[in-house]
Amino acid sequence: MSSEYKIIIETFSKSNKNHPNDSYYYTRFSKSDSFNIRNKFNQKGSKIMSLTPELLDELKILNMFDLNSTQGGLKVHHDAETATIEAAARLHDKGMTTLPDGGYLTDRGVETAEHVQVLVKMLLADK
Repeated sequence: MSSEYKIIIETFSKSNKNHPNDSYYYTRFSKSDSFNIRNKFNQKGSKIMSLTPELLDELKILNMFDLNSTQGGLKVHHDAETATIEAAARLHDKGMTTLPDGGYLTDRGVETAEHVQVLVKMLLADK
């Protein structure tokens, strides 16, 4: 018996909620560190996005920012874990932070961090 769980989430058009939109999300969860999301459009091919350890490191950093103040930033020190240093640099390359070792969030970074933090709160909330 497989230890894999499958979930299908359909998106619906706002104009007609009885008919699915052209896209749907097919998610496979397993006991591994990451899971795959298959995103199929119009039944043509598929694109796989993985929650890789690198992406999770970036999400962890975005979750650390205090969004209640624009005066607070983060500094990733040179003796931090290599994965954290590299994640901070990737966030800078993506235009989300002002410096490769952290700094302040850009407008894009603020928006992304807001989404990350809302998602984390929702997942951690008691029913």
